[in-house]
Amino acid sequence: MKSWKVLVLALAPFAAFRAQADPPPAEQPHERPPAIAQFEDGMLKLVDGARPWLVQIACHYKVGDQKEGDFYVANEFSGVVFSVENNSVCVVTVGSAVRGARKVEVLAADGNEFPADTVGIDDVTNLAVVRFNPGETKFTAARFGDSDRARPGSFVLALGNPFGLNASVSNGIVSGTKRTVGGFVQPYTGMLQVTAPVNPGDAGGLLLDSRGDVIGVLSSTFQRAAAYDQLEDAFDEFLSGFDWEELIKKAKQPKDGETLMPKDFKELVQKLMEERKKTLLKHRRDDSRLSVQQLGAEGINFAIPSNLVQKVANELKANGKVERGYLGIRVMPLDSALRKHLGLPPGRGLVVASVEAGSPAATAGLQQYDVIVQVEGKDVSDVTSLADSIGGRKQGETVTIKVRRGQQDEDLTATLGKK
Repeated sequence: MKSWKVLVLALAPFAAFRAQADPPPAEQPHERPPAIAQFEDGMLKLVDGARPWLVQIACHYKVGDQKEGDFYVANEFSGVVFSVENNSVCVVTVGSAVRGARKVEVLAADGNEFPADTVGIDDVTNLAVVRFNPGETKFTAARFGDSDRARPGSFVLALGNPFGLNASVSNGIVSGTKRTVGGFVQPYTGMLQVTAPVNPGDAGGLLLDSRGDVIGVLSSTFQRAAAYDQLEDAFDEFLSGFDWEELIKKAKQPKDGETLMPKDFKELVQKLMEERKKTLLKHRRDDSRLSVQQLGAEGINFAIPSNLVQKVANELKANGKVERGYLGIRVMPLDSALRKHLGLPPGRGLVVASVEAGSPAATAGLQQYDVIVQVEGKDVSDVTSLADSIGGRKQGETVTIKVRRGQQDEDLTATLGKK
């Protein structure tokens, strides 16, 4: 009996050591709340399905002239695979990316690079199509949805390459539809306003709806859309603050005892600077180096709606350009007082601000201060609806325009031209 007690006492330290050495049983992983799990899984499925549609685009611009030597700078943008046909892949992106570029390259997700040709650029919508030979690399064309289904509050995902960070994903909602913002040739109409961030490099990326369809191509922030106009003001400010006296003083320094500066030196330099300003504005209308913080825009971003993207991209693929009907007027929204005076319901009609001399509008009899209420029997409610009615037709087509002149309605017939 005594020997059993000794044995138990001898084994007791080992039992205590084993109890200390064994780890506690592992905790089971926490379950995700069902609603969050369903939402998260749905988002992951949308992103996985859309990533193959996104590419990166590197655009190289030449700086300098023959005397200074060639120098190239590169900017990176995003693009959406529009079509895949045999040995030809077409990508739609923003026109400000490839405009003026001497070399364009498409970078695939697997790291392969493909030299691309610019098929066409449409300045009115700021869209462009580039084409390249994919070789053995497989590409998948994006599935475009109906952008008219987008409503304020609709959930969206944005995929782009901000600052070269490939296939970055962000989310937001549609803040508004049919927005009009400043553009290069004329205001961009029908834009989708979204809260999903659009940073440098994102332009040309894709906007997804909750169905996983592409409903837009990412374009710009609110401030960046109008940056072109601000650049011209910046150049003018630079010229007005230039120290001409110091420049003339240095130029008057004689060489070999003789002053070579012409009498109209200041006027010559001013002319050269003005020409330089025009050249820079022409070739670099979109300064992608400006950041969202510098421009002051936050949460106000835009995408070109997919219905417009498909129409323009198909025309660029087929013809290298987009032909539109031209009327030759400038319009502006009606204020509530004038609309009430004319007896028009809210949200209807645009007032003609000016009529271009010799234009189809002038030939048809449109006058300044006429109020356009219908085109081809369809109500005109905003600039987007008018642009769709006119720009969607070709040169030579005839349209009936109902205007309210004073208190009377008149039907005018215009034959669209080409600008």
